[in-house]
Amino acid sequence: MGAVRHLPWLTLLALLALGQACATKSAPAAATREPATPTPPTPSPTVAAAELATSTATPLVAAPTTAPTAPAPAPTAGGGSGGTVQLRGQNLAFSPGTITVRSGQAVVVNFVNADLSVAHDVAFRVPGATPGGQCTGPCSYTLSFTAPAAGTYQFVCILHESSGMTGTLSVTP
Repeated sequence: MGAVRHLPWLTLLALLALGQACATKSAPAAATREPATPTPPTPSPTVAAAELATSTATPLVAAPTTAPTAPAPAPTAGGGSGGTVQLRGQNLAFSPGTITVRSGQAVVVNFVNADLSVAHDVAFRVPGATPGGQCTGPCSYTLSFTAPAAGTYQFVCILHESSGMTGTLSVTP
């Protein structure tokens, strides 16, 4: 006689079916003066177990318990206040290609080199800004400077400037 493979979900299915069969047998009703309160029908556990056995459900994620917050202010807001810019280098291009800040604003640039095994850097051509270091992707680093007087400035990947890997820093009053 061949070996029988034990399947826990099949056992659970059989137990649920047995429980359903027992629950549907009704005992004689006792004599009472009040009418019985009807109960809404419940879904069959047999169907639920069968669906469970074939489902490919993803894990449940709890919903947030607080109300959604307003979006963070744009990095260009507030002259002199801080602004953080996310700058990505990939495929010989920067994203975003244009960054707008206010004159005198403290600017923090989070640079991400998203190119696998390709070196990039970023240098803002503004007074007092130190070029970021070269890194081979994927990698990232942060650099900061104070936005200069109003005008249009350039930022570049020094390694790929001749290939057009440049961007524009627009400084407003």
